[in-house]
Amino acid sequence: MHLPTVHKGAKCIDTGLPCEANSSTCGGWNENCIAFGPGDPMVDSTCLIATLQYEKAKKQRYEGGSTTYGPHTLSAYISNFERLATDMVKGTPSSTDPKPVINRKALSTYNYPLPVIWDSAPRGSSIGGVSEDVKAQYTAGDVVEVKFHAGNPRNSLMTDQTFLSVELQTADDQWKEVLRDSDWNTEYHWDKDSTLSSHSITTIVWRTLPSTTPGNYRILHHGFYKPFEENPKPYTGTSGTFKVTA
Repeated sequence: MHLPTVHKGAKCIDTGLPCEANSSTCGGWNENCIAFGPGDPMVDSTCLIATLQYEKAKKQRYEGGSTTYGPHTLSAYISNFERLATDMVKGTPSSTDPKPVINRKALSTYNYPLPVIWDSAPRGSSIGGVSEDVKAQYTAGDVVEVKFHAGNPRNSLMTDQTFLSVELQTADDQWKEVLRDSDWNTEYHWDKDSTLSSHSITTIVWRTLPSTTPGNYRILHHGFYKPFEENPKPYTGTSGTFKVTA
């Protein structure tokens, strides 16, 4: 979407009615909201889009991983428009320092992933099995890490689900989920031995906080693996139990 530096605010291209940040005229969506002008100083469209994007990005949905600035889109827009407006008033050239880093490898036209043929684990292991387990005890503030033999995440994007769970053991020996892959203190990494290999490893990282509740925890990895010439099937791997102390 192109945002001019001067416009009359935001309107819905379907209804022609004004949009506003809390509940736009398009059922809460901002894809049909555009700027128009010339008119008053640019504020409405940027605030509308950035406000909704920030709320979504905090949950690490599509906007959290695919927009340039993630949850800080509004701050980035304000910063750059202030700089551009100031330079226009002063009549001085504008420059961007430092210049954005361009990942040439990521932009390669030959970077096409092969389809998933099948997933497998090394001999004596199974999909979802632990490759490198957690330690027995951590102090709040430590980084917990565990590795699993995994399926290719392209088998399922786990929409409205999660690739990982951190669970706390309750007083009645039940397990309660306290963190998912949408939490900022957890990380999900996937890697494979080589392009043609059917073996892959998922690494789950939990960066505990000083305020983390002491107790017994475990980490679960969820996903789908693809048997040869079959449809993907769900699996879950579970780490060993570990203690977090204050």
